[in-house]
Amino acid sequence: VNACQRMGRRVPQDISVIGYDNTALSKYTAPQLTTIDQHMGDLGREAARLMRKRIEEGTAENIVRANTLVERETTGFHVEKDTGVQRFARLA
Repeated sequence: VNACQRMGRRVPQDISVIGYDNTALSKYTAPQLTTIDQHMGDLGREAARLMRKRIEEGTAENIVRANTLVERETTGFHVEKDTGVQRFARLA
């Protein structure tokens, strides 16, 4: 965000920025950072459960976990001046 601002780009009016991990710091940036929350506590508990199951039963299990988009102030919709992008936006 700071680098964008130093280059004269406005966040989110000119460019959107998304972080990852939903750290506490993301709430205290200016503007506040939109981020992906992996729910690390739940992920750790699930990893421990799977490891224990593997040790005790000898079976492996694949899982897919959902992440959450935490929308704050660094994202917003805008259409570039590029006509190709504008055409695509109209089709979507």
